[in-house]
Amino acid sequence: ALSVYPNPSTGVFQLSLNAANRVNGSIVILDMTGKQVYNNAIDVIGLYDTTINLNAMPKGVYAIQLRTSEGFASKTISIQ
Repeated sequence: ALSVYPNPSTGVFQLSLNAANRVNGSIVILDMTGKQVYNNAIDVIGLYDTTINLNAMPKGVYAIQLRTSEGFASKTISIQ
């Protein structure tokens, strides 16, 4: 299960992933034009927590994706 909070935020988000099986892929954030503004490789089993700082990005809506070789999960986040 992938969760991102607080949402909306001022630009700092907490991302949590609870992976029963190994997850090898990347966390990618795209702006609404499709431009990649963040990319971080991950290789985890179990609980994974990280802070994502997008303070330098303009206010708006962004798509956060967990991409793996098996597919991807996507959520929308908002910077206010």
